[in-house]
Formats: sequence, structure tokens, C-alpha cells
Amino acid sequence: MPVYITNRMYLPRDGVERVLEYIGGAEPLDFNAVQPMPRDLTGQEGRDWRSAFWGTEENAVRAELMGNILTFQTADTPPLGWLKEVSKQFPQYEFTLDWFYDDLPEWYQCVVRGGTVQYINGV
Repeated sequence: MPVYITNRMYLPRDGVERVLEYIGGAEPLDFNAVQPMPRDLTGQEGRDWRSAFWGTEENAVRAELMGNILTFQTADTPPLGWLKEVSKQFPQYEFTLDWFYDDLPEWYQCVVRGGTVQYINGV
């Protein structure tokens, strides 16, 4: 059973609508809109593919947009692979992602721009 973590993705204030259109909206947030998983993958193959391409084994759940902050949960790890792909489409923007595990007291943070991740706090 996965442990769900909370993610906060800060969208560029002057690009919220464009980014939301590209990712297929916020509610529900579906990583397949950016990186579609091949339909023939099931079970462990599907989980392995999602981990390799999205950075997490399952799709986002409990997504909510408030202003330019998109909050959602993922299984076990943040969706850094997915966010790198999003950032490649918008190289003029910097995306910040914060995440935390319910059983740990601190937030982790990274900045992603043009497909490159820079860790600020954490991993």
C-alpha cells in the first residue's frame, strides 16, 4: 500500500491558464495528459513505467487549484519526471514543487526549469 505525499506546485502567475491547458486542467489532475502511459501496460509493468516517466507509481489524487498553487497527492514520491516534461514545454518559466511525507516533519523543495531539477531542501 503506498504512502501518499502532499505536493504543492507553484504555477507561474503570468502563465497559469497556459500551463493548465497543457496539463489538461487541475481537477482532476491526470499525468496522462502530458505523458500518456501505453495502454497495453498493466500491473507491475504499468507501475514501473509510471515510476520511470512520471516519477511516481500512481496518478495524482485530491487535486485542488487555489490561485497559482496546485496542491495534489501522489503515491510515495513526487512526480518529478512529469514536472520535468511540463517545464520543457515552458522553458521561460520556473516551477517550484514542495512536498512532504505525513510521517516526517519537514517539507522538501525543488525548482524545475527547462527539464532541469535543482533541489533546495531535501533529497
